[in-house]
Amino acid sequence: MTSSTTQTQALSSLSSIREPPCELFTITQYQCSPIGGRVTCWPIERIFRQCGAAPAIEVTNRLLSTSSDETIMVDPKFLEKPPKARNWGDFRS
Repeated sequence: MTSSTTQTQALSSLSSIREPPCELFTITQYQCSPIGGRVTCWPIERIFRQCGAAPAIEVTNRLLSTSSDETIMVDPKFLEKPPKARNWGDFRS
């Protein structure tokens, strides 16, 4: 078996591995400011994408929508090379 045949078989076996399904989900956080002796808060929606058991990645500023309907999708250019995500337990001070 030649080296190129081995590489081709390895690539074809990698392409047959299915990536885990990805889901979008939102959380609502609030930004609050004191105005006229009262604290006023505004909701801020943040959207995250999670694939399988991998850590979620915030995609709020990477969303595209079409004006014809309410379909929202993550920018394909962002999906080609998303940032590396880490679990909270992986961060060290």
